Amino acid sequence: MVGADTSQVIRGADLLACPATGQPLRPCPIEEADRAAGAAGPLTPRAGGGTPLGRTPTVLLRQDGRAAYPVVDGIPVLLGPERLVPAAEGPFSVDLNDPRYAEAYQEMDFYNRAAAVDVEAGARRLLRLAELPSASLGRFPDPAATWLDATYEATAQYEAYRHLAPLDGARVLQLGGKGEQAVAFLLAGAAEAWVVSPMIGELAHARALATRVGVGDRIRLAAGVAEELPLRSRSFDRVWGKSMHHMVDAMAYPQCARVLSRGGRFAAVEPWRALLHGIGTRVLGKRERGVECRPLTRDRLAPFDRAFAWIRVVRHGPVLRYPMIALEKAGVTLPLETAWRLARLDDRLGALLPPGNRGSCATLLGIAA
Repeated sequence: MVGADTSQVIRGADLLACPATGQPLRPCPIEEADRAAGAAGPLTPRAGGGTPLGRTPTVLLRQDGRAAYPVVDGIPVLLGPERLVPAAEGPFSVDLNDPRYAEAYQEMDFYNRAAAVDVEAGARRLLRLAELPSASLGRFPDPAATWLDATYEATAQYEAYRHLAPLDGARVLQLGGKGEQAVAFLLAGAAEAWVVSPMIGELAHARALATRVGVGDRIRLAAGVAEELPLRSRSFDRVWGKSMHHMVDAMAYPQCARVLSRGGRFAAVEPWRALLHGIGTRVLGKRERGVECRPLTRDRLAPFDRAFAWIRVVRHGPVLRYPMIALEKAGVTLPLETAWRLARLDDRLGALLPPGNRGSCATLLGIAA
């Protein structure tokens, strides 16, 4: 049995839902969940397919009492392969090569290790933001260099942030990542920010970061995949897609649209398979070694188009983005102000190119019906 701190409150539990059925969930002790299963219990984890998290002292019990999900260190783990089911239902197995789960489970160790870094390093920029007067914070995302952290996609991120603004009083969801953007959104006026990632290490980092910056009471966490978002429909005003190129397009985009309220906004900044992509990765290698990275293509945008009532896709970084990445690999990190100026110049150069070659990254913007 995995240990868990049963004293921690699971914030936002009323918005959580079973990723398989959409049924509501409620936190309770594992013993209570066993009793709900009755003679068919106790609740047991899957058999085979790696090592499941298993039974935890606190679980999230599904409304029908026929399934529950572990809670690890106060973080609900709402991944289909981790659910607990009554023992009498027979051996429960999950194919971890299922497209919904394959990449998440294959890369879990990598991203959990990557998240185990000093929170203080990531908090410095956010702490400077937190010190700004309210009037300045209310101008999000201006001035650009204050809010941006995507050095080599600066103009793309700025365009995405403008689409999400204003954030005053909004409930925002970040998909993937360690929560830096979610914390920035809270500083920009969001009432509540969620981070959903299959990586528990990333979620723990997001919680520590929010606490360090002073907004820990407004951060919400859940382990899950975008292909099966463990959240109730129409619950969010904004969705920030951190790593959509890692996801199954036909499953993830409809889920993003489902959890958005009517007129809610989606934005993401993603790599695009441009002319120089293959050459660049052969010469320079991937930005992150040991993980799958599938840049977007026009064909991959079809599910995005169908999921939202309105979309816009803008390409950025046709010429200078790859050289800036090369500099980073050589140990030269450009100041954000410099990167911002170069990215704006790059976009002007892109306007002179044929439409098919206008960028190696893309801003995806959507509005839900």
